[in-house]
Amino acid sequence: MPLIRTGRGILYFAHVPKCAGTAVEAYLMCRFGAATKALFDPGHFNLPEPARWSRCSPQHIEAQSLARLFNPGFFDHMFALVRHPAKRLHSAYLYQRDIEELIDPAEDFATWLRALPERRANDPWYLDNHARPMGDLVPEGCVIFRLEDGADPVVDWLDALAGNENGPRSIERAHSYETLLVQLGKSPRGDVAPITAADLDFIHQLDRDDYARFGYVLEPPAEQGT
Repeated sequence: MPLIRTGRGILYFAHVPKCAGTAVEAYLMCRFGAATKALFDPGHFNLPEPARWSRCSPQHIEAQSLARLFNPGFFDHMFALVRHPAKRLHSAYLYQRDIEELIDPAEDFATWLRALPERRANDPWYLDNHARPMGDLVPEGCVIFRLEDGADPVVDWLDALAGNENGPRSIERAHSYETLLVQLGKSPRGDVAPITAADLDFIHQLDRDDYARFGYVLEPPAEQGT
């Protein structure tokens, strides 16, 4: 996601899809001003495919491509918000099935999950990086926050970074699955089945680097905040 001019340098927020990234983006623009942002295009997929400059929206750029565009040390500060890998993939599945309607409702979560390794191999940008490992999107050196701890620690960190308390005191939830269904007048296109023990084991093997890097264990913790 966007680069933000904070008055104390350039801030990069690594937007990992389905980790409250839209809410954080809205907060950053509210706090620092919409004119301070760059590398942000919510209308990317409204363009016909030949007119798009990249395979994914700029908000969801992977770290490897980012490194080709910006020299080391270009950003003064970097941070990311991450989430338990199993909860994130389950959220991505529901969003893409019921909101974006890019997953066939006949394909349940378990079936979709088992096909994910092949889909990632065939198209690393599958579903605008919603199903990509988090580690691919988060550059080394980012300050890491976890969704399970709520979003308020991000506000505190930005206060210290900016040297003021000029923004809202909380990050409001945005684009939740339930809210979007109501706003769009849609209903779930299939069962909203829970994550099974077999699913947890599969995801733990599939994205084991994310578990190790971001400090997660097999069982998802409770989530707070956005």
